[in-house]
Amino acid sequence: MVAMFRVVVIIVLSVWTLSSYAEISARLEREEIRINETVRLVIESDSAGESQPDLSVLEQHFNILGRSSGQNISIVNGAQSVTRRWTIELEPKSAGSFGLEPIVVGVEQSRRLRLTVLPEATSASSGAEVFLEVEADADSIYVQQQLLLTVKLFLRTRLLDGSLSDPEPNGAVVRRIGQDVRYETRRADITYSVFERRYAVFPQQSGVLEIPAFQFQGIAEDTGQNNQQMFNSLFNQGKRIRASSSAVQVTVKPPAPMPSGGPWLPAKKVQIEQVGQQSDEFEVGQPVTLKIQLQSLGLTAEQLPEIIIPETPGLRFYPDQGVLETQDNGEDVIGIQLKSIAVIPNRSGGLTLPELIVTWWNTETDSVETARLPQRKILVKEAAASVSSGKMEDESTVSDSAVSSIQAASGDRPAQSRIWKWLALGSLGLWLISVAIMFLIKLRKKTRRDSGPVPPTSSNSEWRRRLQAACRVNDPVNARAALIGWGRDAYGSALTLEQIATRTEKPELAREILNLDLELYSSRNGGSGWQGEGLWKLFSSFRPDNNTESIVRSNLQPLYP
Repeated sequence: MVAMFRVVVIIVLSVWTLSSYAEISARLEREEIRINETVRLVIESDSAGESQPDLSVLEQHFNILGRSSGQNISIVNGAQSVTRRWTIELEPKSAGSFGLEPIVVGVEQSRRLRLTVLPEATSASSGAEVFLEVEADADSIYVQQQLLLTVKLFLRTRLLDGSLSDPEPNGAVVRRIGQDVRYETRRADITYSVFERRYAVFPQQSGVLEIPAFQFQGIAEDTGQNNQQMFNSLFNQGKRIRASSSAVQVTVKPPAPMPSGGPWLPAKKVQIEQVGQQSDEFEVGQPVTLKIQLQSLGLTAEQLPEIIIPETPGLRFYPDQGVLETQDNGEDVIGIQLKSIAVIPNRSGGLTLPELIVTWWNTETDSVETARLPQRKILVKEAAASVSSGKMEDESTVSDSAVSSIQAASGDRPAQSRIWKWLALGSLGLWLISVAIMFLIKLRKKTRRDSGPVPPTSSNSEWRRRLQAACRVNDPVNARAALIGWGRDAYGSALTLEQIATRTEKPELAREILNLDLELYSSRNGGSGWQGEGLWKLFSSFRPDNNTESIVRSNLQPLYP
């Protein structure tokens, strides 16, 4: 009995110890604030019961200005779950970098958090009723590198309505990221409500990038009314307020030298990987789909180069149109390219899927790096049909002799012969009707094709846009990929640059395309001195005429081009 009691005690203590280290969700709405600004701490738990969070660990570095709680009840397959949520508003007591100790709720505890509190910002506008501040995360960046821009709107009065202009710098692409954040701060002993918004800016040319001043205009509550007018405050239209920020200037450096004239990819991180698991055993003539994903931190999906597998003996590749998606995590944009490629082996034996290498520029270490998808060994087996071909021939011989015997035995049955004759005539008639219908369909398609050029598809327009971007920064690799993609959509088959140049029937444009092809494959300079202005100037006004092949609307590639 004593031994049994000890075992029970050990099990209970073990369960209690494990549960005491169970983790609840805790997060800060911002990880960096200034002194006299407030920040919200959000805690969530689905197993806290009636327990309340212990906030005593926060009192050393923060003033707790307020707290609120709520719960969310959900029922899935008859099972009910309750998630409790607490929101605590904190004000730091001093500047510094603080580690928040784990918050305990019942027998659960959160992970450690860290908050950086910067000194109070000095502003000439302090004391004003409304003003704007704009911050850039760098004074100097590269062409096409992400610049994080933060704009803050400070208000002393309650805002009834308002609008904030978006940045529109010349020679740059702007993308809004994250959600607007609202908090309170103090400047010169005055409490302000702050609205914070972030943008990712991508300069497209070197030199000085100037981001024009932000403009705000709105309607705020009019606090200058006397007591007699307060009765009619419900109908008060408020007063108009305006604010303007200072312009921001950033130095934009040209692309750094890249080995082998590769594409220019300034990012914080780039990785390439295969999505999903496939067997290493293939079969001759049977397609297998590979899904390859290229992902970057600090670049949009449109900036990523196309995933291309080099030619490999014994294997044929048929790529589908890549899926592009740009996301963000509130701090950086995340570019994702997902490519599906059909692989068809044409011989048996041991083969190798080639290694894929993407060279990029690390903007944090200011150096060249490579992302790699390692090569992969596969075993290709003979097709099942060819393995059993001898058996199939024997079966066909037996079948033929059996048919002959049946026909000989049925020679004295004229009624059955007449039935088969009528069936044969009926089958012939149906075949003739099918041929006539197919002829009419082809004739109608040809009439539609000859009636005028087919308008370009959306993907065709996308290839034009990517070619323009590549020419603007003198990127021959991405320019080649865009031209090949355009040619595939415009002419309905995979073409080389030389074939595209021939089909344009424009001597000057053909010459520019051939110069691009020569520059890429020249052993002397590797394509580093190519200038894309001339190519885009001629290509931008070029449209296939009525004599070119019609545009293919399907993304599927011909199996044997």
